[in-house]
Amino acid sequence: MTQYEISSNQVTYSTLDNKKPILHAVQYMITFNLSIRQAADLFNIPKSTLHRCFKKQMEQQNKQISQELVAQLKKCQQLE
Repeated sequence: MTQYEISSNQVTYSTLDNKKPILHAVQYMITFNLSIRQAADLFNIPKSTLHRCFKKQMEQQNKQISQELVAQLKKCQQLE
């Protein structure tokens, strides 16, 4: 379980498990329909890191999150 707190356009979070911050960023992106750019700014993580981790780790670890994120990214690209 993860607890999020948003203050001054940055996310601070505490985890009750050992998941990596990148996984939380991806889950947050899906939950709140954010683009990679928005999530990167919010979590203070480089966009390239989100892309790299998504492609290398998320597809292997969690297919459902991967599919949801691909769908979300397509939506965001159409809006831009």
